[in-house]
Amino acid sequence: MLLLKCGRTVSRDLAESVCSSSVLRKVAIRDSQFYPDFYKILGDEASNCQIEDLTLGFSDSDNDLEKEPSVGGDLAQWVFALPRLSKFSLKCSYLPDSFLSTAVASASSCQIEDLTLGFSDSDNDLEKEPSVGGDLAQWVFALPRLSKFSLKCSYLPDSFLSTAVASASSCQIEDLTLGFYDSDNDLEKEPSVGGDLAQWVFALPRLSKFSLGCSYLPDSFLSTAVASASSCQIEGLTISISNSDNGFLKQPSVGGDLAQWVFTLPRLSKFSLSCPYLPDSFLSTAVASASSCKVM
Repeated sequence: MLLLKCGRTVSRDLAESVCSSSVLRKVAIRDSQFYPDFYKILGDEASNCQIEDLTLGFSDSDNDLEKEPSVGGDLAQWVFALPRLSKFSLKCSYLPDSFLSTAVASASSCQIEDLTLGFSDSDNDLEKEPSVGGDLAQWVFALPRLSKFSLKCSYLPDSFLSTAVASASSCQIEDLTLGFYDSDNDLEKEPSVGGDLAQWVFALPRLSKFSLGCSYLPDSFLSTAVASASSCQIEGLTISISNSDNGFLKQPSVGGDLAQWVFTLPRLSKFSLSCPYLPDSFLSTAVASASSCKVM
């Protein structure tokens, strides 16, 4: 793992080392600052790399992507030209157009199977530039081998969700994790988002494992979930309601809708629920459904 602040010479030497190594399979670069030559060399020599598992973190607001938007194109050129890359994790607050345009252009030939994206800063790029969401979704859902996808953010623009819904039927995702951990998140502020989110999630034809972390589940999500339950292939479900001031407390009736969805999933065999409060409406529905439930 690299946590560095480098000048031109060190940046160039380090990039050459990364690209020339015949044994390097896993690389993590977090909160480091490099001279732009670092990314240019990586992009030019990507085909020589043997990296299979790559983690990049730009959580500092004064990071390379923020200061030098052109870096995004070189970074994407490197990442998406890595011939053996199957697992990629990116955490940032800003995605320049140069990164996304290269990502979209390279998607069809990409071998990524496991993708994790995290937008940790509440003042992130999805929040400031909603159009970014469409480009991001266009890239993600064009990855031909993507089977595991994790997205953590506080805001999902309409442009992301509309592209996601349109792409759902051809998507190969089997394992999906969504996290809305900021209490001032999109499900809380824009309840209608829940319906679009559920419409996408429950239209994924191969989805067998689903994890959702949030502080609030709007009616629009639950009504779509209930309507889709009978045709859903989910076998493993994890729900984490993290905020003490959560939807169960504010709207106890939500518990009944949640239980109605969960316990009518025909293939559900593994279920995990973490929350500070369980309303009677959840428990009564759970008890009534117990005899027909396949959860182990």
